[in-house]
Amino acid sequence: MFKWKEVKDTSGEWFSHVNYTAVAAYVGTGLLSLLLLALCLQLYNADLRVPLIYNGDGFQVSIMVKGIIDNGNWFFNYYTGAPGGCEWYDFPIPNLLDFLMFRVISWIFPSYALTLNIYYILTFPLSAIIALFVIRQFKVSYLPAIVASLLFAFIPYHFLRGEAHFFLTTYYSIPLVVLIALWTYKGKELFFKKAPDTGKIKLNPDIPLILLGIAICVIAGSSGIYYAFFSCLFIMVAGTTAFISKREKTTLFSAIVCVLIIGATLVAIMSPNLIYRLENGANTEVAARQPADSEFYGLKIIQLLLPIGGHRIPMLAHITQAYNSSAPLVNENMTASLGLAGSIGFLVMLIYLFYRPVNHNRNTSEADNTMQGLSLLNITAVLWGTIGGFASLFAYAIFPMIRSVNRISVYIAFFSLFMMAVLMETAYLRYLKGRLRKVVLVGALGLILVAGVLDQTSNAYIPDYKTLSAEYYSDDKFVKQIESSVPTGSMIFQLPYVPSPEECQVGHMQLYDQSRAYLHSDKLRWSHGAMKGRSTDLFYRELLASNNMTGIVRTLSLMGFNGIYVDRLGYTDNGQGIMANLSKILETQPIVSDNSRLYFYDMRPYNEELKSGYTPDAYKMSRENALHPLEVSWKGGFSIYEGSVDNSWIWCSNQGELHIANDLNTSRNVTLRMSLSTGYWDSSNMMISGPDFTDKIVVEGEGIGYIKKLTVPPGGNVIRFTSDARKLEVPGDSRTLVFRVNNFNMMEKI
Repeated sequence: MFKWKEVKDTSGEWFSHVNYTAVAAYVGTGLLSLLLLALCLQLYNADLRVPLIYNGDGFQVSIMVKGIIDNGNWFFNYYTGAPGGCEWYDFPIPNLLDFLMFRVISWIFPSYALTLNIYYILTFPLSAIIALFVIRQFKVSYLPAIVASLLFAFIPYHFLRGEAHFFLTTYYSIPLVVLIALWTYKGKELFFKKAPDTGKIKLNPDIPLILLGIAICVIAGSSGIYYAFFSCLFIMVAGTTAFISKREKTTLFSAIVCVLIIGATLVAIMSPNLIYRLENGANTEVAARQPADSEFYGLKIIQLLLPIGGHRIPMLAHITQAYNSSAPLVNENMTASLGLAGSIGFLVMLIYLFYRPVNHNRNTSEADNTMQGLSLLNITAVLWGTIGGFASLFAYAIFPMIRSVNRISVYIAFFSLFMMAVLMETAYLRYLKGRLRKVVLVGALGLILVAGVLDQTSNAYIPDYKTLSAEYYSDDKFVKQIESSVPTGSMIFQLPYVPSPEECQVGHMQLYDQSRAYLHSDKLRWSHGAMKGRSTDLFYRELLASNNMTGIVRTLSLMGFNGIYVDRLGYTDNGQGIMANLSKILETQPIVSDNSRLYFYDMRPYNEELKSGYTPDAYKMSRENALHPLEVSWKGGFSIYEGSVDNSWIWCSNQGELHIANDLNTSRNVTLRMSLSTGYWDSSNMMISGPDFTDKIVVEGEGIGYIKKLTVPPGGNVIRFTSDARKLEVPGDSRTLVFRVNNFNMMEKI
């Protein structure tokens, strides 16, 4: 390795210990990454007060960031899911490190968009600097290490995940995990040490090393489920390999301790989610995963080696486009491309599995050992992540929740570029001689860096800043008009209803489009965002399934809503029907957004008129009923809601139960409406029974309608369904499908 000349300052002894080469290398790497990012994304044209992505999953991340700023925590958002607020316990995102970063940045920049953008920009220098630190631990010179680190910060995965999949974009902890894995593979005694005289295993006296290992494991456990799980996989493979090859228990024990620390950190972060699940039961409608998902979202080797989509060279872009448009199972695994430099490193690692160096000197033995370790970790990633690999076995046999195994590609990217750095270092030491070797090295590395960044990035990554700003500020103006027209703290109901999270597309709306309102609001509460499958969400489903807009508006008024927000794109008729109904019922004209997409109806005149029609006691009782809706839950053999508000269904096995909970101290009268069907045209018998009734019906053909009036006492009722129909056989569906309840609706007489 070559070094720059160290300069000492005579003004203090401390300066004599400063490694100016290291300082210059790390600071220069960080600054160069920011410069390259500004050029690649043309950040000089961006308004950082506007998110770099303003649609789809980007909205979901924005909700989280704004929720942290508004509420001080991630688990509860008072301003969404009105009236009860939104509890996020059913949707675990244990990225504590990212949440802490959001909180810290927001103290300086309270705007959610600015906080999100700044953290996203910082992930580039963080990834490059940490990668440089790790690569330098294995005797790689600064220049090759800097080039590899910068290329790692600019892998296509970083841009393609972007702010939409932000919790995958913050992958800067990955090099630290690889550091632990390679140390373990090489036999470095991290937590334990063998006494040279007795051979007994004892705690490593190197406390700083132990603390570093603990810190890295805690960071890994705080970086999300996927990265924590993959970290445990690589560390255990490295520890097991070292134990088998060298019979050293210290490395295996250290690997086990690392896995335990990562696992304990993850469990500690998820403990609120786990406690909530124990107290409230599992929510089968959120984060439901099937073992087959590990196949659908698996890794493809060809996608690692293909050029990026939208490559700067049209011919290469066409090759990738041709594959993506014709091959099966092409989805988010499109983000796995390594680029040319990474692909070379990847292929060399595969070759190196069969290579055993001989007669190498001291300099190259370190490199060979490192390359062997990287090759081991790389093949582990491939065998685990590839479609039909060990991840599928794990999903089917043990745990299906780790489904998007293609995300292991970011580890492969680091292995590959690390391998390239070691190869460049080896070539420099072995083959370049004389005075010109530094010049040749600098020129070659500069060319590799420039070519690599151009190869790994595309103009397609550059947001349309002008369109983004126009849409963002149009929404902002509209929401500010709403805020100025109703009292602070007012609840606004949003139409159409869209279940959240993991939303489905409704009409021409995109995912999470209803979140636009909250993202621009500081003074109001919004109905959208109630946790799917929980009480508020289920109540809205039942309320809107009646299609009785007069009754719906009346109930919303009694609940205390002061306005209705309509997104016209959510309706096949462009909202003409719903707006005509609302204008007639509310007898008012709406506020309209500049782009004529969003409408707002003020409910306050209607609310006053409705209230005047009740006696004070009657209004109070009706309001109590509206604010404490009956809770419906399907248990026993019932599955989950499917379809949409206009056409929904829920499958069941031969037997199932409908639970209706009443948390008031008075009985309540309701009417149940539904249709019942099976998977076959032949007749079957069904029995529906409650505490004081038993109905026997025959189901045949397309099904049969069923209406039942009930009195639900305090505490609630249980209604049981029993069917003798044949099971419907559906390939790939492990559920027992016998009959289904269609378009269930429960209306209470308020």
